[in-house]
Amino acid sequence: MDLRASDEYLNVVPANPTERISISRIGDYDQSILCHECDQFLGVFDDYGKSVLLDGKNERTEISKAGVVAGWEISNFNASKLEKFVLSVLWRASITNRPFFQRVNLGPYETELQNHIWSEENHNPAFGCVVAKFTRSSNAVDAEKTMLTPHRFRYEGINYYSLYMGGYVFWIRVDQRRSKRLLAKIEVSSERNLIIVSRDFDESKEFKAMFKAANAH
Repeated sequence: MDLRASDEYLNVVPANPTERISISRIGDYDQSILCHECDQFLGVFDDYGKSVLLDGKNERTEISKAGVVAGWEISNFNASKLEKFVLSVLWRASITNRPFFQRVNLGPYETELQNHIWSEENHNPAFGCVVAKFTRSSNAVDAEKTMLTPHRFRYEGINYYSLYMGGYVFWIRVDQRRSKRLLAKIEVSSERNLIIVSRDFDESKEFKAMFKAANAH
């Protein structure tokens, strides 16, 4: 959504019911963390991520089982640019002091991730990314596009961050250990097609968290 091109705005609903709801017209943006040159450099990855995921310029093949859509497959894409798009958003979330991103703290991985993004290497084994897309919500229009607070979690003993953008959710591995089993097979990689996993938004834990926070207000 290009919120700047209209009178629309975002409601910012805190999980704490004692805090007031605020509004935002351009999302949570920090103008102080990057110089113009760096912003332009990362903008190349931002544009590529937008073209693949939001604009749908890359042809997708539907993956279905028993009539249920399990996801989508994209064969012609640049794995390094797409992964660096997601990783660069996580890195920016780590270096800002904006309250929305306070649960993102990469610690010693912050510098390593920065060096990787600015390098010419295609992949760093300490990082990985799984892409999923929420189904359209039947409860509220565009509710599945809500940005929830990014946060760290552990899955099968491995450290990940959840990041939400435009109806997509990214599981980003920040760990020297490799993902296990299924996740290892669907991480973004130049060695295979891109798999976008379909997730039922109305049955998700994210929707339950959103409903609880909104209902508290």
